[in-house]
Parts: sequence; structure tokens; C-alpha cells
Amino acid sequence: MGKRERKRRGEGRTAYWIAKLRAGPLSDADRRRFEAWRAAHPANHAAVEDLLRIHRRGPGARRAE
Repeated sequence: MGKRERKRRGEGRTAYWIAKLRAGPLSDADRRRFEAWRAAHPANHAAVEDLLRIHRRGPGARRAE
């Protein structure tokens, strides 16, 4: 798997977790899976923080490049 494919898959997994977090409280099992995924790589943690920050700003907010 190339770098581009890994990035795309990582972004998809991040979006999955953001959607689950925004949908309501996670089950204990989901919380453990989320925390394990987030701790598995620094990029996972950073991606979640970036997306949560954007969502807190509201519709139309964009990440600074």
C-alpha cells in the first residue's frame, strides 16, 4: 500500500470516529477501540483534534493550511 492509499484510509477512519463521537456517547467497547486507534499513531491523535476543532467552529469552517 502506497503513501497516498494509507493517507486516504487514515482519513476515512478519522471520519468514521468523528461521526461516531458526534452521534452520541460511545459504548465501553467502542471507547476502548477509539482510544486504541488514536494512541496507535501520532497522526491519528492530531487528525481527530483537527476535525473536532473544525466541528466546534461550525458550518463553513475550514482548516488552515
